[in-house]
Amino acid sequence: MESVKQDTRGTRPRSGSYGIEVANREALRGALAELEEFRGRCRTQHQAPVPSERQFRDVMGRFATGVSVVTSTYLGEPVGMTVQAIASVSLDPLLVAFFPAASSSSWPKIRESAKFCINFLPSSGAEIGKQFARSGTDKFAHVDWEFNQFQLPVLGAATSTISCNIQAAPAVGDHLFVVGHVMDVDTLSNDDPLLFYSGRFWEMGQQLVDGE
Repeated sequence: MESVKQDTRGTRPRSGSYGIEVANREALRGALAELEEFRGRCRTQHQAPVPSERQFRDVMGRFATGVSVVTSTYLGEPVGMTVQAIASVSLDPLLVAFFPAASSSSWPKIRESAKFCINFLPSSGAEIGKQFARSGTDKFAHVDWEFNQFQLPVLGAATSTISCNIQAAPAVGDHLFVVGHVMDVDTLSNDDPLLFYSGRFWEMGQQLVDGE
């Protein structure tokens, strides 16, 4: 797959791009305002007892996801964290999102950088996923990586990467809804992905249905 590049030599937006960006931000603000209004209604209405946090986590754990490491640069040094919740948000413009915990120690550094790179891990990358999930350690120790053209760390093990500018990062509950505007995508290998299911890392099994 060919890498999709964005020319970052100039700071002046292309014709019409600024208006599109403003419209996107307004649409996102409107959607979040509707979400907050809905949450307010829920708080004032009588409801049956809500599930416990443990019950909710157990149910969500039955949904398999991929595993990625979101990286950035802070004061010239690489930073990163393991992330499961990645979502494609829009094709026009190209937007992607991830959802770090508000308590994350890595997130403030990524926010300060205003850009990030999503590194999708292969099935052989379980130890990397564990390493970047720990706090208070040198997460990049003994990990093969290099800076890309945006000065974002790309892991040597990554199957593909998405480099983004941060478009918005509103708080949603105890997490953040970080929306990135895609600057570049790159496919690096055809290795099977690393999966996370029921609190454990897994490899892909048998393909059951051909994709279309």
